[in-house]
Amino acid sequence: MSEKENVFNSTAARQVHTVFFEEVWFKGLLLHVQEVSAEHASRPNPGGTSSAAGQIGHVLYWLRLGRRWLAEEQVDGNQDASFTHVQVNEAEWKTLRTELEEEAERFQHDVQGIREWNEQKLNIILNQLTHAAYHAGSVIQILKSTT
Repeated sequence: MSEKENVFNSTAARQVHTVFFEEVWFKGLLLHVQEVSAEHASRPNPGGTSSAAGQIGHVLYWLRLGRRWLAEEQVDGNQDASFTHVQVNEAEWKTLRTELEEEAERFQHDVQGIREWNEQKLNIILNQLTHAAYHAGSVIQILKSTT
């Protein structure tokens, strides 16, 4: 692996970690929901979009597909199917957060392990980062509006 590719791997993997797990210049997505109850996470958003739980399930769905795309699998996503966790009980909510945490760690590991970079892989990673950051903002707004 070239030095340039090594820089790409470490930088991209670090950004994945930041978007999901860290509190630096913004708070990572998983940090926003770690202390939120299932009841609060299930409250309908007055703005008309999904609940906070629905947003987390949505990110998990697309992150799983992102990992498959990085592995160069040919799979299609279904936007409607990605919002299946609108209402959750405490056990489901804990499982959903744990699954997102584990999937984000696997995605970070996959990014760190890329040996041949191309435009498609870079686009997948950047799309996943943008998507997760966008939904972190959505979760913040939903939680504030449903307090």
